[in-house]
Amino acid sequence: MTAEIKARDPGEKIFWIALLLLFTKLILLPFAQNTDPDAVLRVLGSGEWKNHPAWITSGAWAPFHFYLNGIFLMLWNHPIYMPVVLNMLLSSLTLFPFYYFTRREFDKRGAFIATIFLAICPVLFRNSLLPLSETPYLLFMVLTMNLISKGTREEKKYHFLLAGLSITIASGFRYEAWFMIVLLGIVILLLKKWKGFFLFGSVAVLFPVLWMFQSHWATGNSLNSFQWAFHAMNNKEVLGMESYLRRTWFFPFSWMIALGPPAAFVTAREMIRCYRRENRSSHLAIWTLPFWAVLLFFFYNDMRGSLLLQHRFSGTLIIFSLPFFALYFKDYSSKKTRNAWAFGILTVGLSFAWN
Repeated sequence: MTAEIKARDPGEKIFWIALLLLFTKLILLPFAQNTDPDAVLRVLGSGEWKNHPAWITSGAWAPFHFYLNGIFLMLWNHPIYMPVVLNMLLSSLTLFPFYYFTRREFDKRGAFIATIFLAICPVLFRNSLLPLSETPYLLFMVLTMNLISKGTREEKKYHFLLAGLSITIASGFRYEAWFMIVLLGIVILLLKKWKGFFLFGSVAVLFPVLWMFQSHWATGNSLNSFQWAFHAMNNKEVLGMESYLRRTWFFPFSWMIALGPPAAFVTAREMIRCYRRENRSSHLAIWTLPFWAVLLFFFYNDMRGSLLLQHRFSGTLIIFSLPFFALYFKDYSSKKTRNAWAFGILTVGLSFAWN
């Protein structure tokens, strides 16, 4: 952040922010420790695919992460560093569609600051140092949001086709994207882009339909992957009062850690302000719906005991909410710039306290 955010478009600075973010993570690469068993298994699976490339017809996890890692392992066969460096690169690239989406839909000046908060977000920063599928999934999710925004604003139908392609790729990394297809389809309908909805939907369902068909052909059960995921995510915990309380606040608390308490408060306040009488029919109110729907979806599943309480799942909440932080800077003042500095320092500093 600069001491004074100039009125001119700061978009060219995003390149340098992304480059600095990537450079910082590369410095930290020797100190990154892979403590997640899913990450280890994904690297091992990617190594097997590299040795025997083939189209994956069924499995517990969606296959695109194995393809991506496997291809890059062919370029540099280092199973410890290569998948992590790849995720570092993808996390840096995520800043670009996030900035342009936020600038177009919310505020140009605030978009720059919100993008910096995405870069320093403790949860996403940590995720990018692990060879997990959340990082490429979030890149394609943010890209989808930006393409829907462009299609809506510029009235160009091919943007909806590209958005459908982007989210169907995301659905090949994480099953959460299947739910996002429905949510973003509803957003397009509420924005009254009927042709865009059909163009988006016709492409978005390509991978889910293909994967269910392949699963049925290979196992006799179209939803075999989902049933495995349900049992794997269910930690068989005996749910008592303590467990219910912990599950009630976990994901809201995780979201607050990701943004930092001051930025989280401002973001929530700006989202609620979108429901004022004069704003109810605006695009801002419509773009709040994915965040609340995902939060309720997480709440429903973790109260059932079928969702692990892991901070890495909060990435979807972050990308759907953080753009609203940009609205705080719509009425710009030097005081708000100073607040942004203070908010950012607290976000990073308190992440060590939570840990």
